Amino acid sequence: MKAAALEAVKVAKARDFDGLFNVGDRVDKACEACHLEYWYPGDREAVLKDQNSKVTYDPPPSPSSGAASKKK
Repeated sequence: MKAAALEAVKVAKARDFDGLFNVGDRVDKACEACHLEYWYPGDREAVLKDQNSKVTYDPPPSPSSGAASKKK
């Protein structure tokens, strides 16, 4: 958690939006791991099932893949 948070500070100071978005994912996962253990330990199975049942983010296709330029 500490390492991810320090990395977030570093990329925020660099004003690196993509880097902050990526490190934010690591911070979120570190927080969630602790929450599963200490915040709602009796609900661990239900929380994990819920996390695996939905997509929270689909990254856009990269410009180099050509997917964005194809029109139907």
